[in-house]
Amino acid sequence: MHAFRSLLFAFTLMLPVASFGATQTPEDACRTYYTALQEQGLGVVPEYMHPDELARFKSMLMPIFQTKPNSKDKEFMAAVFGASATPTTVAALPPVELMRAVMRLVSKKMDAVNISFDSVTILGSVTEGDLAHVVVRSKIGSGDFSMTKMEVVSFKPDNSDWKLMLTGDMEGLAKAIQAAGK
Repeated sequence: MHAFRSLLFAFTLMLPVASFGATQTPEDACRTYYTALQEQGLGVVPEYMHPDELARFKSMLMPIFQTKPNSKDKEFMAAVFGASATPTTVAALPPVELMRAVMRLVSKKMDAVNISFDSVTILGSVTEGDLAHVVVRSKIGSGDFSMTKMEVVSFKPDNSDWKLMLTGDMEGLAKAIQAAGK
């Protein structure tokens, strides 16, 4: 349980920050997103992801759910998607639904260990071509333990909104989940 709690806490620190509408500044949008995250939990994350990044997240996790998953992979698949889930049903899910299911499980586990965002400071943003990069300092805590992290979170346009890009740490999460199943 301790290892799983540590993995969940590390995952929380890897989460990208937000998506924002074209009429908002990146800084205002991040503040708005963190308010939603604090009030509604991790379930809001998929709604802010760029569609291309949702597809990439799915492709990173699909090796876990391939045609002959081992027993730990089957347990994980059942925990995320329900007891009737099969590799075929998981593969057929739209990427946003797959991420929603994963976020529900992570959110449920995080609620059990009472992890919260204690403070968020948006330090600024920089544009690079069609991307916007936001610099964020966040303090995340659980009980007597807290941690401060600095990160740069990237966004890409999708219609009239800016949508969240996955961080490189998300690939590490997918690899950690794969390794845990071995």
